[in-house]
Amino acid sequence: RKHQSVVVTTNSKTTPEWTFCKTSASAALEVWVNQTSILPMPRVGLGCVFWHLFSMGSLLEEAVGKELRRLRAWEGRSNAPRIAVHVRTGDKTMKVGSSLGVLEYHWPRPVAHSFVDCALALERRLGLYNSTIFFFSDSLEVKEEAERYLPGRVYASKTSAKHTDRMRSHGRQALHNALSGALSDVFIAAMASGMVASRSGFSDIVIEFGGFPIGSTISQLECMAMNNVSADHVRTPNL
Repeated sequence: RKHQSVVVTTNSKTTPEWTFCKTSASAALEVWVNQTSILPMPRVGLGCVFWHLFSMGSLLEEAVGKELRRLRAWEGRSNAPRIAVHVRTGDKTMKVGSSLGVLEYHWPRPVAHSFVDCALALERRLGLYNSTIFFFSDSLEVKEEAERYLPGRVYASKTSAKHTDRMRSHGRQALHNALSGALSDVFIAAMASGMVASRSGFSDIVIEFGGFPIGSTISQLECMAMNNVSADHVRTPNL
């Protein structure tokens, strides 16, 4: 068959108001998975299945709530629109592999500046005004540069980027803290109105959990094109 059907039984749970998943009173959610490509699934499938099956535990809810309160205090206003930006500089930055993420390409300007400008372009596309740009990354340097580039508009995530695989040997509490920080970024970014995404599983998860509609995200490749960045791998880091 061209497709296989996956039926997920639920207890008629409702999805959070800030997601774009349709709330359903039915007891089952059916998702179609293309056997040759999973690309159509994330936006309407995996994330909505997640929200029909799970909810935040108390510890995670507390961690996300803490970061949200910090963000809202910084904004100083209620119901501020947000654009999420994720920059993955790669496993090499975190000393766990050879991947360089966005740094595999030559950026004429600092990566942080380029991604922030893509967020401003997305803001205009969505008809928003004076949005908070929620910026999260595996690089503290990139986050700090983004805040310096557009102060008062860019809020860099205050969680510390930690690779969970490296935390396993540091004990249960260290692993818990690393996961809480990463998931806090995921859920807060998923609450945004749009997202500029890196080519990474982390960005994919945010898009899935947030259920962003078509047209409300800018991919890394689209952002590269907007900044005249060649798709050739040059590997000349420019943070």
